[in-house]
Amino acid sequence: MQKVLKTNWSTSWDEIGVENEFEDHLTLSIPTLEGYFFYLYSFCPIIIVSFLECVEKISSCMEMQPCEQSEQVAEEKKSHILYLAGIYRGGHDVLVRAQMALEGTSAASSAATISMGLKIRSSNQSVVQAIAAYVYKQSFF
Repeated sequence: MQKVLKTNWSTSWDEIGVENEFEDHLTLSIPTLEGYFFYLYSFCPIIIVSFLECVEKISSCMEMQPCEQSEQVAEEKKSHILYLAGIYRGGHDVLVRAQMALEGTSAASSAATISMGLKIRSSNQSVVQAIAAYVYKQSFF
């Protein structure tokens, strides 16, 4: 995969269309320090999880370029959409939209989860299938 910056990601997304689209919902587990902070400050548990870390890991694993400034994430956000672009072997455009939401954690758990709606589009169906298979083989966290 080669990173490519799409200056108008949304237009490119619409141009590719839904003919070659993969869609799925994933749950990502993210280690946190919540348990540690819960015992120190039992009146106010602190969750140390950020979408910025999630965005960086997903972008890095997929070797794709974040677009539309979606790599910038405010620390206090509980949801975020990441837009990625790349060119796959043979010159096929690949676009990814990862819609993420931070799920709650509990004192009994030392992990948070991110619920992620993932959509992949490409100009070629076999490329979409290859990228989807790659996503399932990865362990982002």
